[in-house]
Amino acid sequence: MKTLRGRLPELLLAALVPVAFVACGDDSNGGSTKPYSGKEVATLADAGVCDQSRLGDSVFVTDEDLVYVCDGRNWTPEPGGESSEGGSSADGNSEGGEGGDSGENASSSDAADATAPRIVWWSVKPLVTSSLRHVRVKEPVVIKVDSVFAPNGIDNSPSGGADTLAIQFSPVVFTLKGFDKAGRHSVVIRLADRAGNTVTETVEFVVNDLSTVTPSIVSWSVEPNPVAVGAQVAILVDSVSAPNWVETYEFRGPGFSVTTHPRWDKSADRWAIGNQFTFTVDTLPGDYPVSVKIKDANGRVSQKTDTLHVLAGTSSSEEESSSSSSSSSSSSSSSSSVVPGVHVDAGPDKTCPGHQPCAFNGVATSYPEPIEEYKWDFGDPFSGKGTWTVHATNDGFEHTYMRPGLAGSDTYTAKFCAVVAGTAHCDSTTVTVSYSAPTLRGSLAVSVNDDYNDKKITFTTNFLTYYDADGDQIDSLWWDLDNDGIFETKKKRSASVTVSAPASGDYKTVKVRGKDIWGNVSNTVSARTSWCSVSGLCINDSRDGKTYKIVKIGHQYWMAENLNYEYRVNGSLYGNSCDVDDDPQYCARHGRRYTWAAAMDTAATGCGYGKACSASSGRVQGVCPDGWHLPDSLAWDTLFTAVGGRRTAGQMLKATEGWCDNGNGTDAYGFSALAGDVENCQSHEYFWSSSEFVFEHFDGNLYYDAYHMVLSSDTTCAYFYDSPKFVPYSVRCLRD
Repeated sequence: MKTLRGRLPELLLAALVPVAFVACGDDSNGGSTKPYSGKEVATLADAGVCDQSRLGDSVFVTDEDLVYVCDGRNWTPEPGGESSEGGSSADGNSEGGEGGDSGENASSSDAADATAPRIVWWSVKPLVTSSLRHVRVKEPVVIKVDSVFAPNGIDNSPSGGADTLAIQFSPVVFTLKGFDKAGRHSVVIRLADRAGNTVTETVEFVVNDLSTVTPSIVSWSVEPNPVAVGAQVAILVDSVSAPNWVETYEFRGPGFSVTTHPRWDKSADRWAIGNQFTFTVDTLPGDYPVSVKIKDANGRVSQKTDTLHVLAGTSSSEEESSSSSSSSSSSSSSSSSVVPGVHVDAGPDKTCPGHQPCAFNGVATSYPEPIEEYKWDFGDPFSGKGTWTVHATNDGFEHTYMRPGLAGSDTYTAKFCAVVAGTAHCDSTTVTVSYSAPTLRGSLAVSVNDDYNDKKITFTTNFLTYYDADGDQIDSLWWDLDNDGIFETKKKRSASVTVSAPASGDYKTVKVRGKDIWGNVSNTVSARTSWCSVSGLCINDSRDGKTYKIVKIGHQYWMAENLNYEYRVNGSLYGNSCDVDDDPQYCARHGRRYTWAAAMDTAATGCGYGKACSASSGRVQGVCPDGWHLPDSLAWDTLFTAVGGRRTAGQMLKATEGWCDNGNGTDAYGFSALAGDVENCQSHEYFWSSSEFVFEHFDGNLYYDAYHMVLSSDTTCAYFYDSPKFVPYSVRCLRD
């Protein structure tokens, strides 16, 4: 069978008994059917008291030809039990019966006549009382169809979809191996007769995913222990805590390894759990580990281990050769064949974390003299070697190794003793103690100020833990503020640092790590960010690291500075400069001037002066950074409208200084358009658009110019003009 992940799980068919249909009663009064093969009573009074102990029980009342279900207080008629005429439910979700989860349903059918098929009695396990069944991931589900009504015979040809259980015989048991994914799932039970009529029932499940929860073995036992050779020993898991379905129990011991699985017990009508294993001791005397491990549906495991003490006793061959022994002597207790003495086991070599409690579990037995006390010397020089910890029983021993210093590991010898008749009987084990470096788990939170001219970035620790695996607290944080690998700035925990954003590149990397009280150094946590990316007030051009202020006007985002990117073709500067004298200081304030071919990034294709350019249609990135583009004439017009129209656009967009003849603007929207030359008090500024202008000259030739936007000191207006493409103008980029 195949597994249908996330929908209908793998399907197993069990206990198939081929029956064509179940006989029904006289249809003259509605065609009622005996829907339950369990308890029958003549009258409802014969059913007895309905209380919580009988919740979900069903009875068939022969006088009324009805099924009644106990709801915990009263007997109520099962829906659909009175008649098969017009009694079909829309979804077929009602159930009753044993445990409140099986029952007769008025099925939805494609035919409404008296011969229409019906699924009379079906049930679902696990037993729950709600219509939505809550099951665990991969928890097996059993759907039993006990009886159907099909006068025309059951169509047992394969049918149905991936999420449909097709009834081919009755009764039938469908065993689903569980849903692989959490969420809501539905399974459809489908019955078809040979006349082409169909009926369905829908079973809905809510699958709960508890994959992060680890199972645990709460209690278990190995009895008897100690034991003589040839005797039987039972390993029993008394109690487990397993929110997810336990798929396997694995038992291990001297000479065996056995895995058991939960199975469906048809006689008991329930899941039988394989939580016990019995074996015969067939080994030499000595100590042997025995263990049990459970694994849940998500693969998480829990394991318990103990030591089985096998003592010398009467062998089975000796017992067989002793023909004169009576039955009473052969059944004497195993203790009569146990060799007297004291056995002490400190356990296998173990590993403990430093600076945290570590449990020690020695095992000791004595026969016939009792053990008076148990004691441990943990061999720890930092807590006093030779100091004994004494208990009246052999459980509850803990020790914390507290060696100070750097991370690493040490080896100690621990000694376990049992005192019998005043004499100590001892055994030792090797303990490896690991001292860990601290770990910072979390991140650095980033914030910025809002001063574009003095950009500051603040990094704040946001760690989830300040402890190492040994439980030692991190004492201090050390910061590398220059990304040079030197952690020179010391801060206390929950610290923050504020640094200036770099003048070039605008990106800043800061690292931090911690030290515990012993000087152990933690891992490093770092953050890389830029003032622009956090504030949203500027962008960083990844091509050269330059930053540009951003302003939002209307629904558009504009650069509030002229572009200052060196446009190159085949490695050589092409079509752009820092104005006439190519002064870098001019570029730093005013940006570069570009020919139209350079602004359009079409110089390599020859799309320049005197030539038509197909690239001028649509959005053109041109010389702008990724995510930005050269505005066309419509984009400029949208800007003019947002600031009040062309007549006042010049006044609104010009900077408040640098324009001649009292021609400064109000810079009301932060566009900050500067005049071309502050020192010489220029009176105009020009910005390219991506829109091309084509006209026919009086000589009959076509000329190809491009539009540009113009601001002037002698007017509050903004204008559009055409200009030859070789003229150098400024570029303002618009965000995509």
